[in-house]
Amino acid sequence: MRLKEELGLSDFATIEHEAALSIYLTGDLIKKRAREFFRSYDITEVQFNVLDLLRNEAPEGRGLTQAQLGKMMVVKRSNVTSVLDRMERDNLVERLDVPGDRRYNEVRLTDKGKVVVNNVKDAYMAAVQELLSGLSEPEMEILLDMLGRIRKRIGMPGA
Repeated sequence: MRLKEELGLSDFATIEHEAALSIYLTGDLIKKRAREFFRSYDITEVQFNVLDLLRNEAPEGRGLTQAQLGKMMVVKRSNVTSVLDRMERDNLVERLDVPGDRRYNEVRLTDKGKVVVNNVKDAYMAAVQELLSGLSEPEMEILLDMLGRIRKRIGMPGA
């Protein structure tokens, strides 16, 4: 269904305007759903992003630097430090000095962080699959391509 019908409008000034608002509204709804989902696990979607990156992207037995996390995350890099401060306080991650380079900290999962990410991951993946179950794989490929082209025109945050 088109956004104009959902909102009960006669029309938008342009199809581009409707498309932009539709993307914005959809993203906002997904964000709200994610917030509700992660609240039940007592973490935020950003914290899950950090836990998942550390679990999947860090070399075995190691962590990632704050700079690496900032590049990979879907938030502003300036927010990484405050997110990690809170996660460290909650014993989800630990920051260790990088030997020979005082400019960097390596961020690693704690045992508690490993348990949390492992407990959340399967339920999260099921929720994502349910959310997008109305689209076929070829449709998702097209959607991913289109959204990527829009992001390229806008410029990725923090880039």
